[in-house]
Amino acid sequence: MTAQLWLDSIAADGARIAAIDPAHLALPVPSCPGWTVREVVVHTAGAHRWATAFLQAGPDSKERFIPDVSDAPDGDAVLGWYAGVNAALLDELRRHEPDEPARAFIGRTVAAFWMRRMTQEVSIHRWDLQNSLPDWCLESPALRTPAVPLAVPGNQPSWFVQDVSLSQGTPLPQAHGDSGSLYFCGWP
Repeated sequence: MTAQLWLDSIAADGARIAAIDPAHLALPVPSCPGWTVREVVVHTAGAHRWATAFLQAGPDSKERFIPDVSDAPDGDAVLGWYAGVNAALLDELRRHEPDEPARAFIGRTVAAFWMRRMTQEVSIHRWDLQNSLPDWCLESPALRTPAVPLAVPGNQPSWFVQDVSLSQGTPLPQAHGDSGSLYFCGWP
């Protein structure tokens, strides 16, 4: 993946998280035992702030950061708050070239580390949230991800995400739609 694809993925998955129906904030998240949808949203924002702090501190910093999410609001406002934290991360990531020196919890690295790491973080937790919301893609047609068939010799066709900025070659077990307008609504 390129830096632009990482940034696009962070933005797209962040938008999906921010667009969760507020009525679902108290639902449990099976892949994060003991956590609710709201707690996963706040955790993901904390990871964004963590990365932002490391990048802002510069490559020579020896500081170890603990993300502060004490300002996370209660109720529906947490989703708008998350959108702002996600936007701040993207703004900071865009200030850096991928090969620019940076610092991380592993020591000195390059900014691409944080681009990849936050792509993974937001993608994993978008999946966690999606997995807990069976009607995810039905809530907002604008957030549906197009899928295309992939013929596998000797097997039944599999469905894959068409937009590689969101995922490359990710199998989609449930496809819904008609006449080529197929969307995924769940993951195994």
